Order: sequence, then C-alpha cells, then structure tokens
Amino acid sequence: MNLKERQSRLEVLQLQAGMFKLESTMMRANPKAIINGRMVKVGDIVAHPKRARSRRVRDTKIEARRVVIEHEGTRLES
Repeated sequence: MNLKERQSRLEVLQLQAGMFKLESTMMRANPKAIINGRMVKVGDIVAHPKRARSRRVRDTKIEARRVVIEHEGTRLES
C-alpha cells in the first residue's frame, strides 16, 4: 500500500471512528467501556449499532478517559 492509499484509508477510519461514542470507562482488574450503549472489554469487536455496513473495529486498550480501537492494523483513539 502506498502513502496516498494509507492516508486515504486513515481519513475514512477517522470519520467512521467519530460514529463511536465513548460514554464511560470502568477501571478494574479487567477494564471495560461503554461505547454506543454497549459494554465492551479489551479484544471485543465493536460495530456501529445503526449502520449494518459500518466497519468493525477491535477494542485494544481501555484507559481512564480514552479507548484505543484498531482496524486492519490502524489504531485510533476515542
């Protein structure tokens, strides 16, 4: 993949990441977060509830006020 393709893919992912609303995080031995009304843990697949064709992302890291998600090797914060 060339630089232009990678930049284009990153822009699309950033727009789609904006559809995911981080509502809360719970810092415990096994951290959890509420994203779009759904409780998730690290490793869960998250899809937008109102868009059946939205890209699915994997929740890779939960911190006190942010979540890191990944799709096809690209990581984004919410």
